[in-house]
Amino acid sequence: DFNNYDMKILCDLKLLSDIWYKRYLLSQTNETDRRVSEIIDQEQEKEDQNQNKFHSAIDEDFDLDAYKELFEIKELQSNISVQHKQDYL
Repeated sequence: DFNNYDMKILCDLKLLSDIWYKRYLLSQTNETDRRVSEIIDQEQEKEDQNQNKFHSAIDEDFDLDAYKELFEIKELQSNISVQHKQDYL
């Protein structure tokens, strides 16, 4: 025969059980997040190492703007050369 006191104890036990279960789930989530972060960091390190493996000193000295300017000058010279050829014909 249950009385009010017994019902209160059961409710408290249920509440306590729910709280501990939520804490357990939260700890598992945090552990999963930590593991995922570690995996992401490891993959980023591997990617950085691979990128550095194919990176050379020549890449650092390469000036894209100067290359574009040189290409434009060569193209302009080529156009002038074609125009001179047409003038002679």
